[in-house]
Amino acid sequence: MIYSDKGLRSATELSDGRSRTINRNLADMVQTQLVEDIRHSFAADWPRRELKNSGYYEARAPEVPSMLLELLSHQSMADMKLGLDPKFQFAAARAIYKAIGRWLEGSEFTPTPLAPSKFKISKNADGIELSWTATRDSLEPKAIAIDYIVERRDGKGWTQIWTGKKTTAKLSFERGTLYELRVIATNKGGRSFPTETLCAYIAADDNAPTELVVNAFNTVRGPLWFSDSTYAGIVPGSHAIPEGIDYSYIGDVNDFRRTDEWQSDEVCGWGNCYRDLAGEGFVGNTHDYVKNYAADIIARGHSFVSANITALTIESNLDQYAHIYVIDGKEDKPVHLPALTSTPLTISGISEGTIPQACHSGKIIIEEDGQRREISYATKPNGKQLHAGSVSAFVPTRNEMVVARYKDTGLPACVRDTILNITRWGVPLEAIIR
Repeated sequence: MIYSDKGLRSATELSDGRSRTINRNLADMVQTQLVEDIRHSFAADWPRRELKNSGYYEARAPEVPSMLLELLSHQSMADMKLGLDPKFQFAAARAIYKAIGRWLEGSEFTPTPLAPSKFKISKNADGIELSWTATRDSLEPKAIAIDYIVERRDGKGWTQIWTGKKTTAKLSFERGTLYELRVIATNKGGRSFPTETLCAYIAADDNAPTELVVNAFNTVRGPLWFSDSTYAGIVPGSHAIPEGIDYSYIGDVNDFRRTDEWQSDEVCGWGNCYRDLAGEGFVGNTHDYVKNYAADIIARGHSFVSANITALTIESNLDQYAHIYVIDGKEDKPVHLPALTSTPLTISGISEGTIPQACHSGKIIIEEDGQRREISYATKPNGKQLHAGSVSAFVPTRNEMVVARYKDTGLPACVRDTILNITRWGVPLEAIIR
């Protein structure tokens, strides 16, 4: 942490007359909060370095309380394992926010609550019912939700349609209208980040079957890493799952030799990467994939509701639905519903199959009703949609028929169990290029 107790021309006071020694207090509070939070959640032995009183221009020039924060080094692989992890990014940013809040407000400061969890939308006779759970912040006992806001998205953006203190909300609905909804927790400190976006649609026909879309894709994480005495770095072909859309990724690493030194900004040595994707954006987990299923369900004349898998229990009565879609996305393990069901299931995700690295072309051949058609999925990070990366294939059981195959390897990309009525895809349907 860098601060300066002298301003331009060696001034010892800020423009409002306060002593510039308060810069040190600010730097100390931010550093303390950062180190404590990182030690609690990521590394118990995280070191604390000294505060540095130095005349950097950025520290001397401001006429408001200021400090410079240097956290992590791009030359350290151990640091970058954390720096590329969205969970660490959030924790570090929240620590800085909390420290500045405490510096400004002292003991009166109240951190905003964390986003609600276990979000679910169900259908009842009078409309639709939303339910969720408050998320406890283990680091901040005061970060408790007091009220909740339900927002709805339309063509103009997000609009508040409900507010209250309960963790359930009953909403009337207009038949034949798609509802895209999210929940935000609030307290004295402000608003939380929103939940994922879930959707509901009630068909005009009151007798129309109702389907369920389950979001099991909750993971955000950094890339996978490898290390030995000679080579180390990000596993080739492995990418992070960023929160939302990330613009810091510029290309894959191409230098893994530990002894390669920096020569120039073009030849950076160990850890150097391509720059072909600079500025392109990298779609990760937007927590907004339920809407992708709406058009097909609506076209069948069916109603549908949605839920996060964490909100489902053995009492959820999944058999009431005509069909269940499960979004497993880029989770590291195949998904398992918390309750058995005889309802037809469609599950997709990179971990659903048992054969990894099953395709490199991004092409799938589907054969149905004597017709053969080809579809494609995104194979590389991009700013438009989720990319699949490493997909998986299946070894069909006796009861499973092959519905689709990867074009380059011929391995089964999708199988359907004709007895249990379960269709499984080894590629996230969210990565299909439409």
